Amino acid sequence: MTGPGTSTESEPAELGGRVHPDATKLRSHRDAARRPGNPLIDRIVAGKIRFKVSPPDSLVDRAERFHRLTLSCQDERRGELAEAYRSLGGPETLVTMLCNQRYLPLLNRWVESCERRGIEPRGRTVVSTLDDETLVAARKLGLRSVPADPSRSDDIPESEKYGDGGFASVMLYKTLAVVDALTVAPRVLFQDVDVIWLRDPVTDLDRRPAADLHFMFDGWNAGHEPLFVNSGFFLAASTDVTRAVFDTLLHNSAYVLAHRSQQAPLNQILGHFLLHNVLDVAILPESVYLNGHLFNMKSGLAPAAREWARDGVVVHYSWTGTLPEKLDKLERFELR
Repeated sequence: MTGPGTSTESEPAELGGRVHPDATKLRSHRDAARRPGNPLIDRIVAGKIRFKVSPPDSLVDRAERFHRLTLSCQDERRGELAEAYRSLGGPETLVTMLCNQRYLPLLNRWVESCERRGIEPRGRTVVSTLDDETLVAARKLGLRSVPADPSRSDDIPESEKYGDGGFASVMLYKTLAVVDALTVAPRVLFQDVDVIWLRDPVTDLDRRPAADLHFMFDGWNAGHEPLFVNSGFFLAASTDVTRAVFDTLLHNSAYVLAHRSQQAPLNQILGHFLLHNVLDVAILPESVYLNGHLFNMKSGLAPAAREWARDGVVVHYSWTGTLPEKLDKLERFELR
């Protein structure tokens, strides 16, 4: 079957602000959605998501080129990921992240933060890499790594700071890494490389009530309504609804490019699914899963972060625009 969201060579892959057709699987996923012809499910599939920015045709064309490229090497890419996952012994939770050469120092710091606290992350982690240098470097750290683009043919602009054109292009591969990982593992813990682990989050999350998705709170950022979640650290159960959420995000890549970020479109997609009562989202306590808004370079620590070293599980040193700013935040707050 072909049509929007199916990524064939001849059909458009972009959904133009609509939900992925696979959302029809949700009919059997929730108690509230089990009767045939459930109008809520029909509205999800038919209704447009309320994105704040509409992409121009040039970005739709860029997104379609991305889909054609990633479709052409999908079997190879997912085959390498599946092999890496099997080589780890098929862990219940697969930790995955996206990295390029520019951000290798942060990948090193994450490994160091784990080792400093006696946490061994290598047995359940696969790094999706955007260049051969990072592929090799990650393997030297003892991490399984796979190429995000096995064809090595996508010319991704260099990113200098959060929200520039290169950053937006990288975000498409971030979504792709999650979509691919959800095809091989029962649960996927995705994280950006600018995190440190104070305790093992997989163990901590295992003790928390089940949900389709667990997210960190991003602060009251008006651009990330309605849930205000951060897309740089989350746990996703491989359910029909979660796969529909990320398939929807992937096939609205033009909106990611238009927003110059993955985070705003993802929040709006999550709000669309929640509105129709078919998605369970848990927002993690911010004093335990600490986001970058709590570590302000001017005003200092927010009250929720005062005991971060004692109470925290993960620190995400986000709310920084450039790599030097991230390194400055690490040093200022002694985040090691």
